[in-house]
Amino acid sequence: MAVEKAVAAPAASLATIHRFQKIVLSWDYLRLVRESTKKDAKGGTTAGLKHVKNTYKDVEEYIGVFEPLLFEEVKALIIQGRDEEDETDWQKGAVASCAETDEFHNVSLVVLDEFRERVSENDLLLLSKEKFQEGMTPSTYAFALVEQRGGRETLTLRTFLSGEVKHLDKAEPEHSQRLLRMLSVFKTTESFLWILKGPPGTGKTQTILGLLNAVLHSAPGRVQSKGGISAPKHGSELQIQDKYCHWIKASPWLSGANPRDLIMPVDGDDGFYPTGNELVEQKLAGVDRSSSGAGKQGSRGADRDRIRASILDESAIVFSTLSFSGSSLFSRMNRVFDVVIIDEAAQAVGDPVQLPATVISSTAERFGYGTSLFKRFQEAGFPVQMLKIQYRMHPEISIFPSKEFYGGFLEDGESVKKTRSPWHVYRCFGPFFFFDVDGVESQPSGSGSWVNEGEVEFIVLLYHKLASKYEDLKSSSQLAVISPYRHQVKLLRERFRATFGEQSDQVVDINTVDGFQGREKDIAIFSCVRANSGKGIGFVSDFRRMNVGITRARSSVLVVGSASTLMQDDHWKNLVKSAQDRKCYYKVGKPYGAFFNDANLTKLRAEDPRKKKAQMVDELHSEMAVMENTAVDNVDDNAEGNEDYGMEGDGGGNDDD
Repeated sequence: MAVEKAVAAPAASLATIHRFQKIVLSWDYLRLVRESTKKDAKGGTTAGLKHVKNTYKDVEEYIGVFEPLLFEEVKALIIQGRDEEDETDWQKGAVASCAETDEFHNVSLVVLDEFRERVSENDLLLLSKEKFQEGMTPSTYAFALVEQRGGRETLTLRTFLSGEVKHLDKAEPEHSQRLLRMLSVFKTTESFLWILKGPPGTGKTQTILGLLNAVLHSAPGRVQSKGGISAPKHGSELQIQDKYCHWIKASPWLSGANPRDLIMPVDGDDGFYPTGNELVEQKLAGVDRSSSGAGKQGSRGADRDRIRASILDESAIVFSTLSFSGSSLFSRMNRVFDVVIIDEAAQAVGDPVQLPATVISSTAERFGYGTSLFKRFQEAGFPVQMLKIQYRMHPEISIFPSKEFYGGFLEDGESVKKTRSPWHVYRCFGPFFFFDVDGVESQPSGSGSWVNEGEVEFIVLLYHKLASKYEDLKSSSQLAVISPYRHQVKLLRERFRATFGEQSDQVVDINTVDGFQGREKDIAIFSCVRANSGKGIGFVSDFRRMNVGITRARSSVLVVGSASTLMQDDHWKNLVKSAQDRKCYYKVGKPYGAFFNDANLTKLRAEDPRKKKAQMVDELHSEMAVMENTAVDNVDDNAEGNEDYGMEGDGGGNDDD
């Protein structure tokens, strides 16, 4: 029975994936655009949508509520791609082959390698016979899913051309002339593509290592042997202290550095193994060498799929992004996984004080689709375990989020209490600093995003000064620039490349707050962007996004923003006030370069704790010496007074006698 379930599970999973793919791939993009415009104007239709609940009587009821909302979210995500200029690009591609499998059409497309490197498996593309342009209405287009990037200059795509699925309850494709015309296009030599890409410590990662360690070292409940199934033999149970010693020996990374990290690869035969696509290419090369030249190119794609599947079947631990875990590659596996660990699950289920669950569709949001699974668990009565000791941030960084978001319960681990970096000699490069920069916010045409060129200019100068004074920052890749807005990220990347060269991408990690969830760097520069008078600060006011942004740094978090604008929000007002109270605040005027001159930085030098301690000891010794001298003088004075008084007393007494 167990074997039957193991075999049935992938089949059921594959059917669910196929249903989802057929529905999405059949959609008419231009119809989605029209419907989106109507929703913006009238609020949209809510037919067939139900409000999210905390509990459900069965799986069918759960799916009945969530599936329509999920498709609303997918539609909104697709429409969002229209405004993302940095993610939108038309490219020509030549159709090499087209074959039908399981009601889908698999298309092999030849494209430029530069374009091929920009797409990833599971990306959604829009194929069209004609390039979409202003003033014209294309008639032949369809969505396609990137199955794999294939070999050189090749993409393998999955399309569904049998008809458009308009009703979820039936999920039956309806006749579509547009899709039939698309099928005929695949017999020609080229088409157009449009990329539509979705938006992307307290020891959580160490906890995962501990879980993996426990799982991989645990004995199974039953053991299969030649003599049949039998229970494993166990020795006597160890005392807790003995267990602890064994755990430390077996898993040294749980209490400190991993000894393996100290071993660097020499010749490939030292315990380091290639992973992912490096590994696939190696095995594929071996197949090419052993096979004859005839028909080799035609079978290469099939060989690649077979090799990838075999690697998955042989692997004890498989790492994957959450989105890719839903790919057909996993559904074709011959076995199921015993344990699934979802890291950074807050991005999928929503941490109440970190990034919210990403919901693009306002319609789905109104029906509770944005209520995180985490919150629903809490409201349904599930117990919540909070990790209270943080091992990432300098205490001067953690003090604010601890007080503001965690009720003061967050504690600093011993390892971070002694954190000190060379650049901390300057207060403005210290563990926490707020640069009050009054730039000008602006909104690129046709975009919902924002930019602030003043902040970009200041951040470029800030990085240049840091890298000039501390050479290690030029090559360590331990500095990040983070912003809530994707267009500000785009502008920062362009300006860094123009100023420091293309290699700056490898040294400075520039990303959105959402793209940086769960990651960390030595230095994080946070660009707030918004600068206005009384217009609000948009989703920068989301305290969860604020919390993530200011807790990415181990050594220094440097916030760049307009204090007067940000203080419209209570959380940001508290942060600015905290910076001012701790003398970690500076109002920067133009020209920004003047701020970084040596004379000004000298004024902002922080006192070296060691020198300060020595100075305090010297001052204390000096005070003690003064006090001692004063005490001696007082004793002498008192002695002289007593002597005088005694003599006078004795004399008087004698006289009286």
